[in-house]
Amino acid sequence: MTATTPRRALGGDENRSATPSATARGIVLPLIVVLLVVLAGLAIVATPAITAWDLGVIQAVEGARTPFLDAVAMADDLLFSPAAALAIVGLISAATWIARRAAADRTAARAVPAHRSGARPRARPRTAEAALS
Repeated sequence: MTATTPRRALGGDENRSATPSATARGIVLPLIVVLLVVLAGLAIVATPAITAWDLGVIQAVEGARTPFLDAVAMADDLLFSPAAALAIVGLISAATWIARRAAADRTAARAVPAHRSGARPRARPRTAEAALS
């Protein structure tokens, strides 16, 4: 009788699975989503009823313009601009850095006990005989 090597030891079929690989999911799924969104957009544009409803909503919004809503729209435009995004990321990064640095300083201060009197701590005996004497 001859000895046989188990299939798992050969490393053949264990990496194959019934589900698609991560690369295929990472490429195919987003492409399908983009295709569905484009097709939905084309269907909306091609439908006259949806286009008429959309124009009606736009005219209603334009008719409701007030100075307050204009200020809200301008503030929204400013807050979501690239410069504001850069400033927000900078502020969050700086706050995180300062908070982590302060936490590290507190942790380091707890790790090393401070001797306020200036006296050194007593040395521990190195041997059992010295401890008894």
